[in-house]
Amino acid sequence: MDTDASNIRNLKSALKNLEPIHFIGIGGSGMSPLAMFVASLGIEVTGSDKSQLDDDRFENLRIDLLVGHDDLKLSGDANTVILSSAIKSDNPELIQSVEKNKNVLHRSELLSLIAKHFKLITVAGTHGKSTTSALISFLLERLRQSPSFIIGAEILSKDSRPAAFQVGSGPLLVIEADESDGSFLNYTPFISVVTNIDQDHMDYYKDMNSMEDAFAKHISSIAEDGRSIVFWDHPRVRTVSQSNDVIPRLTYGSFIGSEIRLIGFSQLGFNASVQTIFEHKLINFSLPLIGKHNAFNALAALSVCHALELNVLTASKELANFQGVSRRLFCHYARNGNFIYDDYAHNPVKISSCLEGLHQAFPDHQILVVFQPHRYSRTEALFDEFSKSFFNADLVIVTSVYAAGETPRVGLDGDELASSISIESNVPTIFCRSLNEASLMLQSKCRLCAEHNTDQGAKFVAITIGAGDVWTVARDCSSSL
Repeated sequence: MDTDASNIRNLKSALKNLEPIHFIGIGGSGMSPLAMFVASLGIEVTGSDKSQLDDDRFENLRIDLLVGHDDLKLSGDANTVILSSAIKSDNPELIQSVEKNKNVLHRSELLSLIAKHFKLITVAGTHGKSTTSALISFLLERLRQSPSFIIGAEILSKDSRPAAFQVGSGPLLVIEADESDGSFLNYTPFISVVTNIDQDHMDYYKDMNSMEDAFAKHISSIAEDGRSIVFWDHPRVRTVSQSNDVIPRLTYGSFIGSEIRLIGFSQLGFNASVQTIFEHKLINFSLPLIGKHNAFNALAALSVCHALELNVLTASKELANFQGVSRRLFCHYARNGNFIYDDYAHNPVKISSCLEGLHQAFPDHQILVVFQPHRYSRTEALFDEFSKSFFNADLVIVTSVYAAGETPRVGLDGDELASSISIESNVPTIFCRSLNEASLMLQSKCRLCAEHNTDQGAKFVAITIGAGDVWTVARDCSSSL
């Protein structure tokens, strides 16, 4: 597509009217890349977070930071204050900003303002957003479209530092459209990708009908010359997309009716071999990711390329060079045929897909899991589904719930879930209240497997799963072995 630097000039002018811009909770996965994107345009940005942030890119981009939300200096000096749904109404900075009539915006409102200066590509769905957004951004970059992107995980690269944002010279912007709080309704995409609609975020939606209605509205918000790209295998996605036949639709999946259709998949270690049919042509490609769900994510990215009238065959060949995404089956340890991974999965479908992929990739290994439940509300709403999601594991270590700002709920902690997983997934399960205890337990189990690691003995794949800080267990265990 033709490039036009005027979109960036106009965007800078619009953002200048908002500066200084202060981000409350700037360390969040959705807030950090957005703040860096804005700062990289030369806009004055400040931020605060409850924890110390060690990323030197904040300093490199001249973003002033404060630890905690009680020092009101930075937010007091700001013209515009940005917050996410994780920021509660009793936050001192938010209270002061409202009292002083600051321009207070939700992060999605700022993203929407930015998106008006681009042809917007959104990725929505209860899981797969980050990986799919990364695949799309990667392919557009390899096909010389110089896209901009703002996503919730870093795209890994062997040639440069991992990045969750980029200001490109082209007209395209790729973002994740977050359904968790309904904020994806703030966007008017040129291309909308919907990967799935599974039960989650019931603290916001209350029931699945409300959630499906929100996705239907999201698809209906597509620009007049835009297109919807949907995962045809998913029954809810099919139903929602068929409710609006006005929007041009492109489908991907393995079901008959998929315009980009998966017809073959095999996994060998960390590499997948994928066969697809597109416009009556067979396309084979290699994908250095684990699990069939990632093959479908790749098909979504190829569908975007087709919608943009780019060469799908050329794009498919580039997929072999994809390096992955941070915290999505990220490998911390690989030695003597043993592995330690970390994954951000935090709802039942994500977990079962992740473990199924590992089981396919390493059928002869012991799969050892450390699972940190994320949010009390999610644990309660999906308790039964979580309990049945670990059947591909050989051992599950469950930790206490990561509150993510929620008030702890009496009688709802990891010990009850551990007992239920043991029964419903038919797998040995251990409850460890602290991450340190879980780390020591995992180290012990890994060493036990390693002691029997002969040609005929047990090898292990250990994995930490959760959206909180359970990744530190993978890091610590890797350094200790």
